[in-house]
Amino acid sequence: MSHLPNGQGIFAPAHGDILRGLVDMIGTVNGVGANAFVRYEIAISNAAKDHWTWLYSNEEQFWQESVYALDTQRLPDGFYDLRLRIVYRDSNYSEYFVRNLRVANHTYVAAQPQPASSTPMLGIFIPATGATIGGIVEVRGVANINNFLRWELALSPDGAEQWSPVVNGNNPVAGLLARLDLNALPLGKYALRLRVISGDNQQQDYFARQLQVAAPTPAATPTLAPTVPVTTTLAPKP
Repeated sequence: MSHLPNGQGIFAPAHGDILRGLVDMIGTVNGVGANAFVRYEIAISNAAKDHWTWLYSNEEQFWQESVYALDTQRLPDGFYDLRLRIVYRDSNYSEYFVRNLRVANHTYVAAQPQPASSTPMLGIFIPATGATIGGIVEVRGVANINNFLRWELALSPDGAEQWSPVVNGNNPVAGLLARLDLNALPLGKYALRLRVISGDNQQQDYFARQLQVAAPTPAATPTLAPTVPVTTTLAPKP
């Protein structure tokens, strides 16, 4: 199992994906109920071998964002499995896997059509619909479909459908789409639209709506304790 719906696990890449270059692993790692979170670990193995090699560990918790950047150029072309292990304070752990990932930096692989039942995790993960944002905001998600051509990110006042282009790209992305400076934007509610376009000019749209742009919280001004004068007593000369 790669992930729980709206819960822990690996959301991207998906089973059987073709990987090239630097690939962001999108996942959720956190504590659940009474299971207090300690850390997460990522390991890799040749496909179906279960001979795991440690790659990375971190003690931070994340919700549907990049938990690791896999540099596939360090690996020979071939098939691999990835394992995400979430360790709890009582030494128990949960594990999630993505299988049969094909690293093909130097091998041409024709895109394979996805089965009708396939429901890959695509779209905008962060910020989520209804979030309050401001200042410098990272937009994270997945823009990658069969016969991929390009993707576009646009912004509109919420409910107005008056889309203004923000940024676009010609390469598939699983992770950071854009870093937006909202400081000059009037306060109010906005929506983001991620449009992914295929080579035959078909397009798929994904949205994050009701985003409340608020003024950044000012940094707290430290309170200085009053200065206490120090009196130095000189000893008399002999």
